[in-house]
Amino acid sequence: MIEYLSKPACAQCDASERGMARRGIRPDKRRDMSQDSAALQLAIDLGHRQAPVTIVRESDGTIIDHWSGFRPDKIMELARAAATQVQSNAASQNPTVGTSPPDLAPAI
Repeated sequence: MIEYLSKPACAQCDASERGMARRGIRPDKRRDMSQDSAALQLAIDLGHRQAPVTIVRESDGTIIDHWSGFRPDKIMELARAAATQVQSNAASQNPTVGTSPPDLAPAI
């Protein structure tokens, strides 16, 4: 799960949103720190002093990564992780995905 904390009129927020959209990443939860004091407090508690703040969580809510500002390297990391997850899900639904076909040559 990706939680995205931003604020209005923020160039780094706009750049981060464009970068994520370009790579097909859509945050699961968006919060405006100028309107949501709990979101602002979360950013501060995580040690961040600039927007945006991107928080990556496990399905149980555990924070596994977070950063602030426009971070193309982290956005690419998210995109790679998402692609790996999609491949893993496809393989678990169809065990033949990503495997070589059986050798059909007759045995001698």
